[in-house]
Amino acid sequence: MAIVTKTEIKSQPETDKVQNEVDLKTVNTELDELKTANLEFHKQCDYTLANFDDRQAARDSEIHSLKESVALLKGQMFHAAKNR
Repeated sequence: MAIVTKTEIKSQPETDKVQNEVDLKTVNTELDELKTANLEFHKQCDYTLANFDDRQAARDSEIHSLKESVALLKGQMFHAAKNR
């Protein structure tokens, strides 16, 4: 019985080492996946930030053009109603 107990005590550090190695591989795999996801999000954010000013200027220009069109149509409708 003493031999069994001694063998268990002796094997416990090896068992712990193997379990720790498995845990380390799992953690490293998860870290790699998170790093990949972070890089993908970073690319998307960089694209959005890099093009934000251009997109904002184009939107402002489109809004201005639409307002001018509405004003022009209102003016034409007013002139058409006057000429009747």
